[in-house]
Amino acid sequence: MKWDFFDKALAALASMTVAVMAVMIAVREPEAKTPVARSETARAYAQTGIDSDAARKLIDAGMLDNAEMMLRNALTSGFSDPQAYALLADIASRRIDLGGAVRYYRDAVNMNPDYVDKRSGVFIGKKINVAANEAIREFKARVAVNGDDAEAREGLKVAYYLKRMIAGSCQ
Repeated sequence: MKWDFFDKALAALASMTVAVMAVMIAVREPEAKTPVARSETARAYAQTGIDSDAARKLIDAGMLDNAEMMLRNALTSGFSDPQAYALLADIASRRIDLGGAVRYYRDAVNMNPDYVDKRSGVFIGKKINVAANEAIREFKARVAVNGDDAEAREGLKVAYYLKRMIAGSCQ
């Protein structure tokens, strides 16, 4: 078969197209190794320094003061993260500060209602329910002793609010 001008031009165009595509793939290769769609939260973690995995490891190791300081510093930098509030609630629960725990859980649930949705991957409703039940028990006893205890009354409101959120009767 003899190649005329159009055959040569077509072959040259096809080889240039393949070469351009190869260059584009080579240029995009580093991008392909990183996650294509990073969530807004992940970008915010990178900007503010909130590292929930490191905080969780500190909490599990019993270094509650270090974890709390890290989370509070990150939150005071202007970024509100529901996971940071959930971790602060976990710290408060471990310190048996039930009022603080239910308030932090309320803040976390208000920012991310998936925490009380059983179908979500971030469901922590069981932990919230335990904290709310313990808080209700403690605050009811405090109100029975001193009916004017405003902190206990507020704690009861927050704990019952969390129970409603878990039950799904509140939005």
